[in-house]
Amino acid sequence: MISVIIPAYKEYDNLVTLIPEIHQTLNGDLHEIIVVDDNSGDGTEGLKDARVIVRKGERGLSSAVIRGIRECETDGFVVMDGDHQHPPSVLPSLARALDNHNLVVGSRYVGDGGTSGWTLSRKIVSRIASLMGRPLCGIRDSSSGIFGTYKSLLNIDKLNPIGFKIGLDIYNKLRYESKTEVPYIFSSRKHGDSKFTSKQVKEYLKQLFYLYIDFFNPRQLGKYCLVGSLGVIINFAILIGLTEAFGFHYIVSEAFAIGVVLISNFILNKHWTFKV
Repeated sequence: MISVIIPAYKEYDNLVTLIPEIHQTLNGDLHEIIVVDDNSGDGTEGLKDARVIVRKGERGLSSAVIRGIRECETDGFVVMDGDHQHPPSVLPSLARALDNHNLVVGSRYVGDGGTSGWTLSRKIVSRIASLMGRPLCGIRDSSSGIFGTYKSLLNIDKLNPIGFKIGLDIYNKLRYESKTEVPYIFSSRKHGDSKFTSKQVKEYLKQLFYLYIDFFNPRQLGKYCLVGSLGVIINFAILIGLTEAFGFHYIVSEAFAIGVVLISNFILNKHWTFKV
């Protein structure tokens, strides 16, 4: 048996179709669906075929997931978003992978994984976010929000309830022996507006900062920060040089600059920061 945990806030229009799809996809497999709702007041509390937990006085994706983990009746669980951007069709693959691994992550960046309907800027931001978290956990799609593991492998009290990337926190604090990534296609939300804001970016960067402090020894942390700072300088230098000196369009210049920085940071971190 497996639990599917869905944090939600004002996602009724998506959940009303998502929940039946999950049941249909997992037909034949024992499962439960737990929706942790932050008192949306949009009808979510009345959804059928799922256990709905309405939180009053609490907000936030990470803390909602933690509540769902505490409440689930199974050891194995999968976390997915309630906006219908994570396809229920990937759940059987994740559940099967959990039979052989302690941690399974739905990935946009392995095999046939990918995204649908994304702008170039969103793809770039997502890639950068995943690259920033990858050194911490060795997962290509480190910013993925769909993943599965076992409750017994977690110290729930040590999970960070702040922010919206609870997966990254779990990937780093989980006591696992083996992990794998399962490809899936991340699609655009069907209903409602995106909850992605600049505040979430700041929270993610803050989360990364504290995770890196715990992960690195002081010398490695200093090297990593130095490489990151150098990357910022290189980015601006290329951007200004291409736009001002050679007349390239801003978007073209920035895309080229980001590509150079990603490659240079990877090489420096691999052969200097993390060199044994």
